[in-house]
Amino acid sequence: MGTRFEVVIACVGSASHAAQMRAVGEEALALIGEWHDRLSTFDPGSLVSKINREGASLPVPVDDELFGLLAMCERIRVDSEGAFDVSVGSLMRAHGFRPGGTGEPTSERGVRGLTLGLSAQSVELRGGAEIDLGAIAKGAALDAAREILLDAGVESALIHGGGSTIVAIGAPPGADAWRVRLGDEPGAPSVRLRDQSVSYSSARPGGIEHVMDPRSGRPTRACEASACVGESALETDAWATVLFVRGERPMRMSERLTSAVRIDGVWALAGAACGRIELCTKETCP
Repeated sequence: MGTRFEVVIACVGSASHAAQMRAVGEEALALIGEWHDRLSTFDPGSLVSKINREGASLPVPVDDELFGLLAMCERIRVDSEGAFDVSVGSLMRAHGFRPGGTGEPTSERGVRGLTLGLSAQSVELRGGAEIDLGAIAKGAALDAAREILLDAGVESALIHGGGSTIVAIGAPPGADAWRVRLGDEPGAPSVRLRDQSVSYSSARPGGIEHVMDPRSGRPTRACEASACVGESALETDAWATVLFVRGERPMRMSERLTSAVRIDGVWALAGAACGRIELCTKETCP
């Protein structure tokens, strides 16, 4: 997934318990590695690369987890009114975000480009479409890693992928929540997380556009930054991208996210925020 993942587990106890928690953390990181091996568009041996190579010729069988992931992506595509779409791989490649980026992008996206076979649990591609899960791969991997920690009885931990998607379990010792700053610049807003996830999207230095708008077929941004807080890192990952592309909240935004805020013309979602963020509810936000 082209980024660094870290696991922090708060451990107050014996040396043997600390060693056990280290092993749990290493297991979580190993699982993230497995998700990378399945979802990466850069690794020719990944399952997604196999779908992109073979899916135009015949349906490619997939496992339960990937099929469920793609089904959720399709629901988010519908709810976002097309601002989120994982069948934009050829667009990403044509605009230089993926290897071999000089070909003509396909116009077949969404339901026209990607078909999920329910009976055979398979994926089929049409019209030159390709899958790119870059907008949700980190979130999906972090959700899986969180389950490893919870199953092991971890009550206080923080996991992140590249600092842009973060999962909090419980709170650090002596505090009621993890405090996470959104961005590296001085005075950046922060959110307080307890058993929640946050995802943050922002413009790259120099104003380089790096997020694809599936509706126009071109890189774009509608705001300087966006963030989402919710139960699922996969969903916060996806919806932070949606807000960055649209600049406004879709009517059918997931109920699994918390409340909506706006920062100086920048859309965000946060459950408990401070700094420059002014909170408002889903009902009162424009």
